Amino acid sequence: MSKCLVTLTLGETYKERFEKFSRASWVSYCQRHSIQLIVLDKPLDESPRAQKRSPAWQKLLILSQDWSDSFDQIAWVDSDIIINSQLAPDLFSFVSPEEIGAVEAFVFPTANMFVAGLLERYEAWEGQGRNFMRNTTAHQYYSNRKISSEESGNGCLPVVQTGVVVSSPKHHRSLFESIYYSYEEHFGPEGNYEMPAMSFEISRSGYWKPLPQEFNIVVQDFLQFLIPTKNEGGKDRRIILFSISKLFHKILISSYLQRILQMSFFLHFAGSAYLMRKLRLNQRGKTAK
Repeated sequence: MSKCLVTLTLGETYKERFEKFSRASWVSYCQRHSIQLIVLDKPLDESPRAQKRSPAWQKLLILSQDWSDSFDQIAWVDSDIIINSQLAPDLFSFVSPEEIGAVEAFVFPTANMFVAGLLERYEAWEGQGRNFMRNTTAHQYYSNRKISSEESGNGCLPVVQTGVVVSSPKHHRSLFESIYYSYEEHFGPEGNYEMPAMSFEISRSGYWKPLPQEFNIVVQDFLQFLIPTKNEGGKDRRIILFSISKLFHKILISSYLQRILQMSFFLHFAGSAYLMRKLRLNQRGKTAK
């Protein structure tokens, strides 16, 4: 069974961040499980349409390349992920070539706890004047992004986190190409780019196989339970929790991140890439002692 892990790094910021914080752990992981690593640094589509929307959409084209048919399975992994290379099992072992593997969103650590944390985050974001979409259900997630409630089965379809997706060129190329060419990007970052369309189509395709949550632990979803955004009086505290020194705060965050990585397979810094530099790693991508 031939398999590869693919990501895309466009622009110096993304390239430097991947090389500095992610590559070592990815190389170690791929070597351990006999997975080929492909890091793309040029667009797969350079059309005017592609240039007008986020490069994140181009993950849908990884099954359509000249090299794609060389693999039975291909895993897309967002470049802002650090892998616990010594703990993480082979993600391909959880998914047959006929299936699409991805983690379900809106359910970590439980569905009710996720919503509670999300509402608290919304309150903080409102106080900060941030632009965001309010959605606490899968139905709202899709309908807010112009995927109608009728199409989304009145909210019954789950939301799939598309930062890590296992698929097969043989079985899923046409589905991925259809999503790429049929959907447009109507919103900015608050719309989550390709994720609503990709999630919706994967969910209703019949191919979806949920991966263990550890394969896509989103840092923001985890930290919100460790570092509340408000005090008992309801005042927004942003990220800084205590009236303590900045040095102690940096040590505290670093300690939290290392502990989260120790419990994760793939740690995803979606929307919080600035925190990657606070995670101390050794040369093999393991958490520093």
